[in-house]
Amino acid sequence: MPLFVELLQVEGDGGTSPAMAVKAFQLLMQEALDRSAIWLQDWTWPDMFSMLGWDRQIRLQTSTRLQQMSAPLFPVVVYLRVDPSQALRRALNERGTTWFNRYAQRPLEEPVTAELVSDVAARKRGAEPQHMADLAGWQVLFVDGSSAEADVAATVWRDARL
Repeated sequence: MPLFVELLQVEGDGGTSPAMAVKAFQLLMQEALDRSAIWLQDWTWPDMFSMLGWDRQIRLQTSTRLQQMSAPLFPVVVYLRVDPSQALRRALNERGTTWFNRYAQRPLEEPVTAELVSDVAARKRGAEPQHMADLAGWQVLFVDGSSAEADVAATVWRDARL
């Protein structure tokens, strides 16, 4: 849904605020409820908060607010355990260079090289402890993401009881 990506691109004083993120979360949650749908997304909200440059206290406060709001839905964060280089190559093949450059916080038109993917993967490895800390309070399901996509999907559906 474009709403999630739009939050990453808010211009102006301070960019995206916690109130804006909470409002977007409410809208997406209500849409899932209205449709009686399972809500899946490929980034966690704490990941987005980190990409927005929020300090740890703001990230945790906002994450706690989202946990409280969504508690009746019994949310599960599916964390794919996979080498960041492999994950980035898969995402790059699926989403293209514009996505990668946005993720790597680079000019969108820049070429993407194997060396750049390796550098971004190394940064991702280094940031994993922070991401794990930011997921405090969420139910996290760890899944081996190095298998074939169909096997990963089957494991997620089975283990998350979807």
